[in-house]
Amino acid sequence: MLSLSYAPGAVAVAAAPGDAIDGLGIDIEAGLAETEAISGVCLRDWTRLEAAMKADGRASMLDPATAVVSGDHVSFPGAPPWSSTVLPVPGPFQAAIAYRYR
Repeated sequence: MLSLSYAPGAVAVAAAPGDAIDGLGIDIEAGLAETEAISGVCLRDWTRLEAAMKADGRASMLDPATAVVSGDHVSFPGAPPWSSTVLPVPGPFQAAIAYRYR
């Protein structure tokens, strides 16, 4: 399984064996974690949310406003939670990965 994301000046790639996980998503955004926001969500949590939406495979059908970002998980109504981790990346970027083991 493969996931790809890009922002101006950066690319993020995640790979994992497809038989071990239900989905995989990665997101990278340019900006500072706490001071910048998208749709009222701090950028660090937004990258976690975007990664989970990509991992879920229904990104265009999910409403980000219904998601719950809590601890190390992102949840959408009626679905099991996704594990989500903020990744250490250099410069003015924020990145996160989301996955769910089978």
